Amino acid sequence: MSNDFSRWAPPDADSTPAPGSEPKTQSADEQPADRAASTGASPVPDHFAPETGKSEGTATGQSGVASSLKPVLGSLVTGATRTTTTPRPSASPHEASAPASAPRTGARPPRRECDPQRLAHKALYRRLLSTKVIIGAVLAVVVLVLALPRFMAYTPSFSGISKGPISVQGYKGSATNTNVLSSDWAAGVSPAWLLTDPRTDVGQEHRTRTRLFADGTTIYMVSLSDTNRSFSIAAIDVSSSTPSVLWTSSDGSVRMTPDTSNFSIVSAGQWLIVGNILVSKSTGIQAEGPWEDDQPMALVDDVLVTCSGHETCSGWTYSSGSWERLWQAITGRQSEHSKVRQLEVPPTIGSGEDASVIVPVDDYRNLQIVNARTGVVTTLGAEGRFKQRSSLTALYPTADGLIVDKKANQLEKYDATGTFISAFDRTTKNKVYTDDGTVPTLSDLEAFFTSGKTPWTTGIMEAGGDKCEVLTLHTTAGAATYSAEGMKGIADGYGSFCLFAPTHARASADGAAAFVQKTGYKEQSVYFFDMANNKVYTSTELTAAQNLTWVYDDLLVGVTDEGLIAFTPTSS
Repeated sequence: MSNDFSRWAPPDADSTPAPGSEPKTQSADEQPADRAASTGASPVPDHFAPETGKSEGTATGQSGVASSLKPVLGSLVTGATRTTTTPRPSASPHEASAPASAPRTGARPPRRECDPQRLAHKALYRRLLSTKVIIGAVLAVVVLVLALPRFMAYTPSFSGISKGPISVQGYKGSATNTNVLSSDWAAGVSPAWLLTDPRTDVGQEHRTRTRLFADGTTIYMVSLSDTNRSFSIAAIDVSSSTPSVLWTSSDGSVRMTPDTSNFSIVSAGQWLIVGNILVSKSTGIQAEGPWEDDQPMALVDDVLVTCSGHETCSGWTYSSGSWERLWQAITGRQSEHSKVRQLEVPPTIGSGEDASVIVPVDDYRNLQIVNARTGVVTTLGAEGRFKQRSSLTALYPTADGLIVDKKANQLEKYDATGTFISAFDRTTKNKVYTDDGTVPTLSDLEAFFTSGKTPWTTGIMEAGGDKCEVLTLHTTAGAATYSAEGMKGIADGYGSFCLFAPTHARASADGAAAFVQKTGYKEQSVYFFDMANNKVYTSTELTAAQNLTWVYDDLLVGVTDEGLIAFTPTSS
């Protein structure tokens, strides 16, 4: 956890994908012809289930459900009016060329080809020029070699897992997710299972930005191709001692939105929405959504909110077998690098009629929210860019509003409608609240920032000691304090204080176990703690795993070069 965000809510467990064999990839002629949206009425939340119709083809080895779902996915965009952008006309070259200069007349100087001194100077010049070219080429190669690691630093790589055999114990937990760390982690951490990547359709060298998404008892492994903007996905059931692959899917005719480096994943009823692509949770069949280049932001009740990355957002509902646009709103200038995109919780605030989604505007502009039901956009402050050289530092979504940090030691508080409430000074420094428990309210967060109280979560963490390697946990329930040594690479020391800003932090309700993670450009540090007995646990496999994702209170899954690795508390 960082001071910018927390994981509060457990993953949606509304449905469990049914096991089945791999679906056949859709061909180009099976894709919907029209993928735009039409305006329609908003359905009730439980109308996400697809309507079955006549099958256009049967996937090999699949049931009738799989074969009937494909035309349904095709109907998502049937009957809608495509919205296209008028192509920009090519510029016409009408510039008149300048007339050629008239030839100069006059006496021609005599040739000096036979001058020995001139010929010697000319040869020397050619040798010097050749030497400069060679030196320049060598210097260019040296610069490239030195700069390459810095370019590679933008893509974290922690895949240095030992090539030797890894002992696994299997998963023996209860497969429950309360969004609170299990106290069993105090016994240590061990690999639960290993799974070789089941997707054999795309070579590993062509997969970039692999992400994991946990949804109930299923974890989805999603990789975007760096060659043709298609993506491959695998659905894996992790409710048993060992994982079970439900299906794999890769459709070369379905393309991800161009210029997408940070694609969003949203669970919506029977579908997993990856960027502009709909994926059936039961079969893996893919179809392009009608929002075209938009990215999904969040599902609020029965409304899917998408944003273009430019200056528009839209609300979509599913009705009568297709997605329909409920509204479209003009926003401020958006940015793919907005801090809203970096949140590890849904960018939503409020509930009911006031439920809104935070718009990913440029961090040098005041935040905006858009009402999920009406499309009304509200700016939290003045319109346009900040007048002074400052930017958004952090934002904290709550159940009833939003807290914004854009000034040193002063926070602004807004309700769910975007109305400014008050500003208050931050007195709690270099301490973080744990990423578990329920969603906090405005008053909950204000209590933490002003007095260090955390009634909604398990407690507060801070770093101490001479080298900032001592983790201290202040629990909320029992008001107990525990400390454990051995936390390296998490906090930085600056004089008499320790700067403590982990990427993620959890603790058990009784304070017996704790988890701390900090991810950097090229490496990460990950620890589990036995807080009562001053013990720390980590491993090469744990620190090398990428994209660590919580599935249950006692199951953590990450990505390796070979596939997936899961971690669980050490069995007694």
